[in-house]
Amino acid sequence: MVWIFVYIEWQIFHLATTENPNLGVWFMPVTSIIIFGTIGYWLSQSFLAR
Repeated sequence: MVWIFVYIEWQIFHLATTENPNLGVWFMPVTSIIIFGTIGYWLSQSFLAR
């Protein structure tokens, strides 16, 4: 999660200093997979621990 925020901060600086700003097509799907994958993993672990 920390690396996602590091990348976002770097992109904010990069987007502010270039003429053609974009985050890339892959940013949103990869970020969503990481976030929801982590949530799913911890939910499954919590249900198995009961």
